[in-house]
Amino acid sequence: MHPCGPSRPRACYEAALRLSGPDRGQRALPLFERACDLGEMDACYALARLLEDGKGVEHRPDQARELLQRACRAQQQAACDALGH
Repeated sequence: MHPCGPSRPRACYEAALRLSGPDRGQRALPLFERACDLGEMDACYALARLLEDGKGVEHRPDQARELLQRACRAQQQAACDALGH
């Protein structure tokens, strides 16, 4: 089974974490996006931070804020903290 299947969003997130790091954001980006789209809020938070930092990927602060808000609404505490809630 592919680790990023609809029934395994956490596996996709964990695969993205293994790929992330300095100058490796572009490789992790699609996995974070997939996991977030599948409802893994830790991935939404990580994706937001990646887009906010813009290291290895396009700097997209507006999209990052939307992702933080989505994750916070789902009770992802780090996202709420990042938003100052």
